[in-house]
Amino acid sequence: METAAARRWRLVVVDDEPSVRAALAALLARDGVEVSTAADRPAAERLFAGDDIDLLLTDLRLGGRDDASGLGLVRWAKAAHPRALCVVLTAHASEELRAEARRLGAHDVWPKSMTIPALVDRLRELGLPLPAMSSIAEPSVTGRRDR
Repeated sequence: METAAARRWRLVVVDDEPSVRAALAALLARDGVEVSTAADRPAAERLFAGDDIDLLLTDLRLGGRDDASGLGLVRWAKAAHPRALCVVLTAHASEELRAEARRLGAHDVWPKSMTIPALVDRLRELGLPLPAMSSIAEPSVTGRRDR
């Protein structure tokens, strides 16, 4: 039986900001974690084609039509790959958004303002084989420090 540490995780990071995609990919790519990135829903769907994805990290606002949003991508991903965990990252979190995201199949909605160590800790709670970073002061996912 495969242990959590031996398991290979496949992640897709979707964000229309290249710097966010690059930062998350650099942070998360390591032994046991394969990270692919996409700028929009069509590119993300191509990454999902034929392969099981363990985790989708998507920005809420991807631009374009409503079905191009992160929530539309979550709905599609859960229909295509029911076992995939989906997390929505946003600067616009609310309880209403969290409820809607969960109704569509998202595991949760996380604020983009969370620090990198907090993000890593949450991903570790999901089972990803990442080193603990709680004691390291880092900027947020967007690269900005909270004020």
